[in-house]
Amino acid sequence: MLAVLLRILLVLWLLRVVNVALFYRLVPNVPPARRRAPGGAFVSVVVPARDEERSVGPATESKLSQDDPEFEVVVVDDESRDGTREVLRGVERKFPGRLRVVEGNRLPSGWLGKPHALHQGVTAARATRPDDWLVFSDADVSFGPDLLSRALAHAEAKNLDFLTLFPRMEMKSAGEWLMTPAVGNVLAVYAPGWLVNVPAARFMGAGGGVFNMIRREAYDAIGGHAAQKDSVVDDILLGLRAKRAGFRCGIALALDSLSVRIYHGFRETVHGFTKNLYWGMGGWLVSAVPALALTFLDGLLPSLILVGGLAGLSPGPGTPAFSLAAAVVLLTVAVRAAAHVRLRYSVTSILFHPAFILAIGLIGARSTFVNGVLGRHSWRGRHRDARSLRF
Repeated sequence: MLAVLLRILLVLWLLRVVNVALFYRLVPNVPPARRRAPGGAFVSVVVPARDEERSVGPATESKLSQDDPEFEVVVVDDESRDGTREVLRGVERKFPGRLRVVEGNRLPSGWLGKPHALHQGVTAARATRPDDWLVFSDADVSFGPDLLSRALAHAEAKNLDFLTLFPRMEMKSAGEWLMTPAVGNVLAVYAPGWLVNVPAARFMGAGGGVFNMIRREAYDAIGGHAAQKDSVVDDILLGLRAKRAGFRCGIALALDSLSVRIYHGFRETVHGFTKNLYWGMGGWLVSAVPALALTFLDGLLPSLILVGGLAGLSPGPGTPAFSLAAAVVLLTVAVRAAAHVRLRYSVTSILFHPAFILAIGLIGARSTFVNGVLGRHSWRGRHRDARSLRF
């Protein structure tokens, strides 16, 4: 029975070899591009900001420093309780006429904070013509000066209506170094992220809070953020809805011109993943529990067999189970290493794969218990009944 289970895991990792190879092949780096001439489609970069005093200043200045001639930045101050508004006032003085700060209204019933902030930003945006573009980006995300030019050129070259860009992930603590790569590994290893670039695969869409760019016509056609006002992962859902509606969607890497440090330190990483992981596993106990079970089984069993075999506690060297476990572990390291090279993550961190799986799995279990069992969803001082929310 153990050998059969390990053979299944071996086949699973062989399929992931193909998955990563297709990710390399079909998910490009966003190419260099010349600065656009004035008079073309207008771009409104819409940014939600709640309690972002730490990062909003330099990140907003980077967004305002684009070489594109036809853009604005709209930041929605979502009832921040810290110094976010004061920081933004200073940025406004440095970029008069280019930055507009919208004072967020009180959160209505039925809405989550981020979708509501983005909805208000779109209402205020100047990108109103069908061929204009809306860009949604979190308040702590930094843009290179040519990012908009490159994203627009790529979207036009591929005839896209929606484009999401994957950033360089900054990691500055041991907890971030261990756990942050989960984001890219889901996209490149565990899920077929490359299918976003296959128009016929309408079931596979993706998006990210770091950079979602959508044509205004497409945004209005799918109902905007009002149609997903109670979504915890609204950024992912926006891309998925656009793909399902038949719009041309794409994903590309922008590792040299887009960056973010999604969480600062171990405690913040745990809290952030607790908010999201349950919803990333579908937002249902019937999907989250099997996903967690597979995570622990797939990520820990082969390593445990190897350690146990060497210690004389389980089938040892020369047995089929030990050989299969060794093959799975080697494939795991090789496949994840290939993904890390592509995404510019530390390859050394893969040596701690069991610790990575244990940490992510336990946080996923915590997220499932808090959201799916207790029905509690909390983020930045706002609390909701998780049963009233959705993916």
